Amino acid sequence: MRLVVYTFMLIFTMVFVTNGYAYALFGFNQTSELTGINMVFIHGVYLLAGISWLLFLGERVLWALAVIFFGSKEGIAHLRGDHNVAR
Repeated sequence: MRLVVYTFMLIFTMVFVTNGYAYALFGFNQTSELTGINMVFIHGVYLLAGISWLLFLGERVLWALAVIFFGSKEGIAHLRGDHNVAR
C-alpha cells in the first residue's frame, strides 16, 4: 500500500520538478527591480523543492522494496517510524 502512496507522491513531485524547471528558466531572464538580483534565485526554489522531495521519496521506496523483497527487519522498523504516511 505504501508503494501506491509513493507512486502518487512521485507524480506530484514530478509536477514540481518539471514545472519548477520551466519556472526557473522563466526567472533566469528576469531581474528584480528592487534588489537587482536575478529572479532565478526566487523561481528556482520550486525546482529545488521537487528535487529534494524526489531524493527523500527515493529513500522511502528503497526501504519499502527492501521490506518486500528481503524482509528487512531494519526496513520494517524504519517504516513503522514513518509518521508521514496514513496508517
